[in-house]
Amino acid sequence: MGKRIEVTLVDPWDFVTVNGSGPFFADVLQFGHDESTGAAALLEFHAPLKYHGEEFKYFVATARHEGVKFDELGTRRPIVCNLTGIPAEKASSANPFDLSWWRGGVAAIADLSLH
Repeated sequence: MGKRIEVTLVDPWDFVTVNGSGPFFADVLQFGHDESTGAAALLEFHAPLKYHGEEFKYFVATARHEGVKFDELGTRRPIVCNLTGIPAEKASSANPFDLSWWRGGVAAIADLSLH
């Protein structure tokens, strides 16, 4: 926790068109577990990203490929992740990694690397 990371957006094109591809900077607030891929991290972006008129500062990052762990951030190669934007109240909840409520909204594919 407390790691500063660099985020480069890859997809979807409409999200990248509005925000640019980056790099953006974020802090890892905590590591956790995602039911589908295992590894997850709660990120707080230094500057919010925009999507359909809303701003998102908090994202849950999940490893896009099975078996990838976030401790690989220091290996000099980026980790490909799924990003899901969450509201501040979800970020401060007991389990910010529970995305069972999510039914659409801001989501992206990004490369994460240690800054």
